[in-house]
Amino acid sequence: MALKPGGSFAIGGYQFTFVSAAKVRGPNYDAVQGTVEVTHNGKPVTTLFPQKRQFWVQQTSNSKAAISVSWARDLFVAMGDPLGDNAWSMRVQYKPLVRYIWLGAIVMALGGLIAATDRRYRSKVPVGAQETSSPPSPRPELGSA
Repeated sequence: MALKPGGSFAIGGYQFTFVSAAKVRGPNYDAVQGTVEVTHNGKPVTTLFPQKRQFWVQQTSNSKAAISVSWARDLFVAMGDPLGDNAWSMRVQYKPLVRYIWLGAIVMALGGLIAATDRRYRSKVPVGAQETSSPPSPRPELGSA
């Protein structure tokens, strides 16, 4: 979406307000840093600082996203290209419950660990109790009568 300073966007009950854009200098780049205030039901949640960077040597530009993380959700803001008239292209995302993906992986690993330590997989079978199996019968060759 296109946002000018003072403009806002609502998603998932969160209000993202683009406050300003200012030039900043990094160790090997110049950047425009945005200030985005996030509120939920009128209460302040966080302030995010996404950047649009221009690297000196490579003469390339990229966006540095700003992310606010909690167990319940991730809030993501990235600056795109300037659109003129002090407006910027912005990518705003609300990702609910994304952290539970990691919790699911931990639960699966724990289940695998519990299964690997099961005594049934570690107990030795007595020699006389092993089943005797006859060798497989030879397969007839194709084309023989």
